[in-house]
Amino acid sequence: MRKKRVLLFIVLSIALLCGCGNTETPKTDDPVSMEQPGANEAQEGGAEGAGGTDEGAEQGAADENTGGESDAQDQDAAEPIALSEEEIQFFTDFIQKMENYGFLLSVYDVPEDVELGEVLYCGAGIDEVMSDEEIAAYLAAYQQEELYTDCVKISRERMDAFLRAKLGIGLEEMREPFAWRYLSEFDSYYHEAGDTNYTPYDCVEGVREGDLYTLRFHTDWFWEDPRSDCETVIRKSGEEYQFVSNRCLGGSEIGYGAGNPEVRAAYAAALQNLLENLILPDGTQVELDSFWEDRLNENEFSIADVDGDGVEELIVALTTTYIADMREEVYEYDPDTQKMRRELQEFPYVTYFDNGMILAGWSHNHTYGDDFWPYNMYRYDRTTDEYLYMGCVTSWQKEFQPEGYPDDADVSGTGTVYSITYGEEYTGEYDYDQLQYDQFYEEIFGMANELEFQWHPITEEELDVLFANS
Repeated sequence: MRKKRVLLFIVLSIALLCGCGNTETPKTDDPVSMEQPGANEAQEGGAEGAGGTDEGAEQGAADENTGGESDAQDQDAAEPIALSEEEIQFFTDFIQKMENYGFLLSVYDVPEDVELGEVLYCGAGIDEVMSDEEIAAYLAAYQQEELYTDCVKISRERMDAFLRAKLGIGLEEMREPFAWRYLSEFDSYYHEAGDTNYTPYDCVEGVREGDLYTLRFHTDWFWEDPRSDCETVIRKSGEEYQFVSNRCLGGSEIGYGAGNPEVRAAYAAALQNLLENLILPDGTQVELDSFWEDRLNENEFSIADVDGDGVEELIVALTTTYIADMREEVYEYDPDTQKMRRELQEFPYVTYFDNGMILAGWSHNHTYGDDFWPYNMYRYDRTTDEYLYMGCVTSWQKEFQPEGYPDDADVSGTGTVYSITYGEEYTGEYDYDQLQYDQFYEEIFGMANELEFQWHPITEEELDVLFANS
């Protein structure tokens, strides 16, 4: 499933692992903090200079007066040093920690422009448990009956300390919009999410220049997404490693992908029309639910070649409306006809596969499968350039509904049978046992890879960037 998506009916809980005296020995598990070649010579030179010669004193005074200018010139003149395999492995382990991976999910030239929503999405290892009193205050403040998903809470104090350690600046110095909810009585920020944006990057190469490390990271979790490869600059500051900048390789600077500018401009205009007039790219008028009024930025879009036909499509996920109107749609713009055509419309619980298949979860589960969510299946047809409906899958669990359970179909004796309907709507014929269903799923989806896209909130700020790069 996609990594950044609020699912209203499925709650996913993912738990991930998330001093310095002058005489302290560098940490042995941090190879880049160990002595570099020439360190002994420098120490010997320092010891010799400490003998009190006039020449050493004069040189020290010169360095003091120039603010270390000679050292800086020597550093600038030095050739970059390629990292060893041990150092590369160190940075792989470093970036895969909960507190670090999110710094690769946005593009920035200076720390002030880091997108905090990506960095803190899963808590970054500094999230805290909400008290009962706090939950009650939160629900009252935002007029909710309950927490529908997990809720990440981070106090302002912990967030500020985290940013100072990771970026060298505090919360007040950040420039990117931060849309989390806030309760002043607890001085804390909150974010509801039933999923994760965790992305396991690997460091593949890098160089060191003084205390700066220019590193290249790669992940296989994104498909044709510029963020699959990042060039990240990190500075070593004492025992900390601070993020300086991050850019995507092989794509535009903002990470929307390098596609047809005319196509992206058409998508930008369609999204602007949706934002201002609540009109979808196919002309459908939609109505938002006032319940979501303060969370409109949870509507999302992505631009990517979803079906593999060599042309970027626009995916729109509309979730801040009534359940009956919630939808995820795939559109393709044809520059020749200058028209937008819809390839798919489903409830926003969609998984895309690289073999052209789509698994789309239903909006409701009215079947007898207590922990199995029913879904529709689609197959991309290159001749029509659209997704064709293949059928649907539901389940019946005997423990959940024993009356009338088809025991004769449950050959495996697992207590679960399935209905697999081809080319038509749900029929209610439960004639697949667990083994047969597993074989069916393996044949259709098992050999394929799930596609992951870069999702963006449908906001003025995001569209300004998209227009600027179209």
